[in-house]
Amino acid sequence: FSILITFAAWLIRRHLTESPVFTELKETTKDIQEEAAPLVQAVKHGWKRIALVAIMNWGPNTSSYTVQTFFVTFVTTQVVAHGTDDFFPRSTITDIQLIGAIFGIISAFTWGYISDKFGRKPIYLLIAGIGVIMPFVYFNLLNTGIVWMVALAVILGYIFAAYGNVGVQMSYFPELFGTRYRYAGVTVAREISSVIGGGFAPMICSWLLIQFGNWIPLAIYLAFTMVCTVVASWLVPETVDRDLTIVTDAVDGEARTA
Repeated sequence: FSILITFAAWLIRRHLTESPVFTELKETTKDIQEEAAPLVQAVKHGWKRIALVAIMNWGPNTSSYTVQTFFVTFVTTQVVAHGTDDFFPRSTITDIQLIGAIFGIISAFTWGYISDKFGRKPIYLLIAGIGVIMPFVYFNLLNTGIVWMVALAVILGYIFAAYGNVGVQMSYFPELFGTRYRYAGVTVAREISSVIGGGFAPMICSWLLIQFGNWIPLAIYLAFTMVCTVVASWLVPETVDRDLTIVTDAVDGEARTA
């Protein structure tokens, strides 16, 4: 299935045109074309912004991978299904994951739309702030072994962890960088935080569970990453309707296009 999706993405991208902002800059700004590679420029001039954006993605990415992968492991090895003597059935939790993903897709569009109306920063802070307390809600619900409560935990996880911040990120992160290295800056920040966050999250959660024998340290770990995300998000400016032709990284009080 991944091969099919990759091929479809390749076909789509072959026929996509560049954004008007990029096309205009490419035609009128020869200096940018003559500079070093964008990745070099991003690391040299934008490392502070890259670090902040990476931390902004750390919490959501950690929670996202935990919801999408570790929840399955947790309920099928630690939670007894309500009214039985057996662990929660794998077939049930995977069906629940599918339902959660559908809710997550809808929530991504919804959060993105809301951020267009009320601003990137307040909505991102709102979702991240809720994300600080949600791990304790998730695991309490999962631990009941009751199907509808487990489903509620997964659905909330997809809405606030797996897809919530992502719905805002797709606009917010590119707007935080200037045109000189926008794509490189976003890519480096997201991928670094994805490795540190989501890449290790299931393993860290498993280790914590083995060491302590209960879910509380797991919830504290997830909450801590979201606290870091809240702090980083507080330090960056609002960017909704930012003029994307500005070469430098976003700051407060910049020109707006609307």
